[in-house]
Amino acid sequence: MAVVGTSFSAQDRYNLARAAGFSPDQAPTAVAISFAECSSCDLAGVNATGDMGLMQINQIHWANYGGKEALQDPLNSFKAAYGIFKAAGNKWTPWCTYPGGCGGAGVPATGPKANAFFDSVAYISATTGDGLGGVVTAIGGAIADPGAAASAAGEAIGTVTGAVGTAAGNAGGAVQTAVGGVGSALDAIAKPAAWLGVPGHWWAMAFVGIGIALFVGGLVLYLRPEIQAGTAETMAGLKGFAGGQGVSAA
Repeated sequence: MAVVGTSFSAQDRYNLARAAGFSPDQAPTAVAISFAECSSCDLAGVNATGDMGLMQINQIHWANYGGKEALQDPLNSFKAAYGIFKAAGNKWTPWCTYPGGCGGAGVPATGPKANAFFDSVAYISATTGDGLGGVVTAIGGAIADPGAAASAAGEAIGTVTGAVGTAAGNAGGAVQTAVGGVGSALDAIAKPAAWLGVPGHWWAMAFVGIGIALFVGGLVLYLRPEIQAGTAETMAGLKGFAGGQGVSAA
């Protein structure tokens, strides 16, 4: 079964570019070239100009990178591309799909096609990266179909917006709960204050206070030594009087 370019997402191609040696800044351009060269090509096929693989390596380079069979492998294709890139002085001009490449025989260095290419590089930079496997699951043909790229970007933005909305809703619920707790506390304080606001309750409190004061005052007086001594004498006298009344006259 043929392996075709659509089997590889932007993130897949980014990972291959990084594994081949391209830096994080260089990898998005390599991915954009890969899509422009082979968005849905058969990796084992050879086009009319003798190019093959995800990076469409020309036949003049095959012997330097393991031959035709080896270059059907996606990673080997990116490794060959990295070697060609380095040999060109870290330039992308060996690829005709890069603006100004192939000595000007390919995509013009300026104009709508060049702008579309660099827009795709910016999009790939924003949606791929180290450790972002699966961020973009299918972007085959995005360069040829900017509408598809815009649709994928819209879905990603919608996902982020939904997550932000959920977080905001949770935060709002927490604030509402906290406000409810404060309201309950204020209500608990307000009830005693309302009770004290009734004039009759003040009179009741005054009488209770007077009663407590009289009780405490009486207790203090009773516990004084001279009071206790007088009480003892009075009790003794009462006992003597009671004893005298109880003696029989017979």
